[in-house]
Parts: sequence; structure tokens; C-alpha cells
Amino acid sequence: MSLLIDCGNTRCKFALVLADGTLSPVFAIANDAQDFVERFREWPGSSTGGSSCYLASVANAEVTKKIEIAVASAGFQVTRIKTQAEALGLRIAYQAPEQMGVDRFLALIAAHRKKQSLLYVSVGSALTVDLLEASGQHRGGMITATEIIIRHAMENRFANFRDLWGSATGFSGNTPDALASGARYMVLGIIEKSLREASQLLNEPNLLLLISGGDAEALLPHLPDNTVYQPALVLEGLALWAGHLETL
Repeated sequence: MSLLIDCGNTRCKFALVLADGTLSPVFAIANDAQDFVERFREWPGSSTGGSSCYLASVANAEVTKKIEIAVASAGFQVTRIKTQAEALGLRIAYQAPEQMGVDRFLALIAAHRKKQSLLYVSVGSALTVDLLEASGQHRGGMITATEIIIRHAMENRFANFRDLWGSATGFSGNTPDALASGARYMVLGIIEKSLREASQLLNEPNLLLLISGGDAEALLPHLPDNTVYQPALVLEGLALWAGHLETL
């Protein structure tokens, strides 16, 4: 069994590729957890040391090194995954592939399995939007702020908004809910406009919206019916790419 690690800016997600090719339940640890190594060792999947490990990280160098040491000390052979210009039928639009986060790269590998054009949205530490054609051609993407980043920006800019954040209820009769609703609608507006323009660009009125990320679930009630939520998309792509590397 191979160990897969998707390390984002706030959390690391771990999963095993099981004998039938499916993924085990995902186990997550916050990057800043003081007991990171201990918690990893307590996870039953860590006892499969001696297997290969594939690591995809967009975290800073300190966090990534901590993970590599923890995993290597459990007996895994660690392979760090990097973004490639082409992979498994996917062709990314970036002229400098190293500029594209490996999480987006792997998610698009998994998305391409659907063999249909789609708009992929990840709602994590940042909001990313990527357009993918059925052929595997990536048409490019966008990176912008999530609700939590908007909140922090508002609190940093306006002292009277600090610790004054409510619920996203739409048109609101109080400032805390108005702030939360404004942030939620900014994110939804970016997704809706991106989907509309992508549909026009590809002449596909019912273009699939594929969404993942730690904060994606809260948006689902507001998104169109042609939305598919796949929370482990990066790990699914990592499993596909790892399987390819093992055949080389």
C-alpha cells in the first residue's frame, strides 16, 4: 500500500491506496499541531512503513520538512511530487509549470478522468478556479481570496469590525451578519461569473462545476444543480500520478 499526502497551507491530509485501488478514509492533521508527529504515529496507516510515500505539498519549507522527517522516520520512502507541463492526458496552460500549485495540478489530473469539459473550483486557504476542456487542455485559471481572507482583510483595515463576524444570511439587519454575507457573496459571485464566462467560451451551457476544498461544503446550497462535490480530489489525482510513476 502506498501512502499519499496532500499538504495544504493549513492541513495535511493522509490516505492509503488500498489493494483494490481505492483510497482509505482521509486522516487530517493541522500543520501547526504541536503534536504533529505523535498524531501521525497514532494513525493506523502510519504502521505500513516500508511502503512508498508520495507527497504533494504547497505548505512552506518548514512544514514540508517536518512532514518528510515524520514519514521517513516511520519507514516510508518519500517521493516529492512536482507540477508537470503534461501528465496523463492533461496539458496545463502555464508556460512555467513550477508556478502552478501541485494541488491544482493533481486535482486536474483527477478531473480529467471525467472526459468532459468542466470548471474546477477549490475553496481552501485560497480560492482557485481552473477551466479544463474535455481534451485535457487546461485553459488557465484564477486565484483569489476566500471568505476567511476577506474577513481578515476587513478586520485589519477597520478596527471596529474586529471580532464582529456573524452568519452569511443574505440581506442582513445587523453588521456581523452583513459582513459574513458580503464575504460569502463575493466568493459566490466569482464562481458564478467564472462559470458563466467559461460556458460561453466553450459554448457549453451546462458546463460541469467541480468543487473541492475544506470550505467548499458551505457553498453547495448556493451552487447550480450541475455541481459535483469531490472533497478528496487532490488525493485522487495523486493516486493516479503515483500509479503512473510506479510503472516507469
